[in-house]
Amino acid sequence: MMMRSAAALLAVCLIGCQNPETDKPHHKPVHIDTDTAAEPVDFAAQALEEFTAYVEQNLDETGVPGASLAVLYEGQIYTATLGVRLLGSEQYIEEDTLFMYGSTTKTIMVAAILALIDEGAFSLDTKLSELIPGTVTDGTFDQDIDLNDLLTHSAGLPPFFEMGCGPAAEPLANWLGRMEPLDVWVEPGTLFSYSNSGYALVARAAEIATGDGFETVVAERALGPAGMANSSYIIPGNERAIGHLGPPWAPTQTDGIDCVSVRAAGGIWGTATDMARFAQSVMDGTLPGIDRYLGDPIPTGRGADVDYGFGMFEEPYRGLQITSHGGSVNGYGAALTMVPERDFAVVTLLNGFTVAGDPFEIGKAAIDIFLQPTGDRPVYTADPQLWEGWSGEYTAMDGGILEAYVSGGEMQVYVPATDVEVTMPYDAGETFRVSDDGILRVTFWLDDAGQPQWMSTPWGIGAFTGGN
Repeated sequence: MMMRSAAALLAVCLIGCQNPETDKPHHKPVHIDTDTAAEPVDFAAQALEEFTAYVEQNLDETGVPGASLAVLYEGQIYTATLGVRLLGSEQYIEEDTLFMYGSTTKTIMVAAILALIDEGAFSLDTKLSELIPGTVTDGTFDQDIDLNDLLTHSAGLPPFFEMGCGPAAEPLANWLGRMEPLDVWVEPGTLFSYSNSGYALVARAAEIATGDGFETVVAERALGPAGMANSSYIIPGNERAIGHLGPPWAPTQTDGIDCVSVRAAGGIWGTATDMARFAQSVMDGTLPGIDRYLGDPIPTGRGADVDYGFGMFEEPYRGLQITSHGGSVNGYGAALTMVPERDFAVVTLLNGFTVAGDPFEIGKAAIDIFLQPTGDRPVYTADPQLWEGWSGEYTAMDGGILEAYVSGGEMQVYVPATDVEVTMPYDAGETFRVSDDGILRVTFWLDDAGQPQWMSTPWGIGAFTGGN
């Protein structure tokens, strides 16, 4: 486990302040701009120290090499950095160190798409056949997919059109053409199933509407207006943190961190500060507001009252309503969590990922410390008695089989086509969470009698066709 007590960087600063010189060039102490009003900033400084200490303990316990944090509180952005860019090095994480946002990119893309709607490029009910003329689906369902379905992950599309990683340089148009006819697994508009492929279609629709690449569309309508000067789809050089997978922890290579199949939906690199600026721009109206994101959210099956709007999850937490999105790819973990009613946001960027270091939970710790909510903390407990009734075969629309079964007191899912087998019960509802190199969720959708109808996984959706 990496030692941080003497050498690891701990930098905490109110944006705009200057750090004094110290005799430890890699250690930046807490510094608050003394020209700023006393009480809120004093409290924020203390809260940030407590939050940073919590994260440092989490990193020590998990072995994750480093973190970059940003908190938007009372109109100010506070930042903290911990650890190193590369395990075993003295390449310390600084405020401008770049991390991969992963699927948090989707939240940023939505800002650009909403801007295009305001410009009249298309509307939420525009059909896929109009968004991307000539697109061919498998014809299983009569209901045509629309933009609302794509943005809410309810288009009936698989998580990925292909499990491999196509070359980043390949144009989206060519790649999508190779994927046709597009598989539609369930009636569009009826079932939440997270799909990177769906957001790739959204990106292509933006290209057709504007004549520009999706990178330009997002830069001009989201990154630029939000003041995210350090964020882009370009893979950075030495200024980036290196992703790590484990434990045992080992750095990842650049291969696989930028591919056409997921780039549009998960390929932005940036800083925690930039992501906090994005959150501030959503809440102050510089970008389309939070009400636009949450429009008409749909239930996700990921626990009680967890819904999804456009690029954002919404759920209650200790008497507050929070919105969030995260990302996990190739050894990077990220989460943006906002509490719109309090104009509060927290950003967690990690260069190593483990469920024990879940950036979502780190964000909730910041809410506890800064906002001090009075509601009870949610408790999740597994109920193994339910699982036997969910066991059996689930048949995908293409005839592929997914299997669920109980073994050794644990619920397990096996996908023969990909030779993926996962386990790890999460809660007592329709969902349990499993993790290999990130957060992967399996959702069982039940009928009114509590019997399984569907199983949604990162590798596909299957209808229940027989118990064991």
